[in-house]
Amino acid sequence: RCSRVAAHSMQEVLMAEWERVIDSGQALTNKQLCAMVEDQLEGETLMQSLEAMFRLESGELAPHCVSHQSGKSFSISASAAPDNEPIPMTGTYLLFIAFRYSEYAACIARTMFLHPTPAQQEAYTLLRNIHAQVVADLKPGALFSDIYASAKDEVRRKVPSLSAHFSKNVGFGTGLELA
Repeated sequence: RCSRVAAHSMQEVLMAEWERVIDSGQALTNKQLCAMVEDQLEGETLMQSLEAMFRLESGELAPHCVSHQSGKSFSISASAAPDNEPIPMTGTYLLFIAFRYSEYAACIARTMFLHPTPAQQEAYTLLRNIHAQVVADLKPGALFSDIYASAKDEVRRKVPSLSAHFSKNVGFGTGLELA
């Protein structure tokens, strides 16, 4: 249930605010956008609506984290804090939202592009292929280290110039704890 709240809130709250800012050309920083979204999520009316919509126990749901990154500097981390840089009207955007429900946690992230360069399109296509490979490799008994090594090898094989930028992990698990 918590994951449904996170997915719904990503689409209907965070992405809706992001689209409004981009469409209107409103001058905001990453931190200001996150503060606006956090204010909405912490509002009693929205929380009660989410609890009712997803049949959750009253008072057990809470937003955990909202992050928006854009511009030239990114941190691919679940705990990345938004900065005070202005949101550019074109480029790459990383959106992240997480919730806690009872003892559970769920998060969702999205990468958005507006007018991507050919290099960005190539890198994102590779990323999607690597993601599909990682998901396919997630089988009972599989070692996470082997899954990571396979993903990194695929990057080295397909686009060697990107292997130096490959992250130190290919995801993280959530459930009872979200650090």
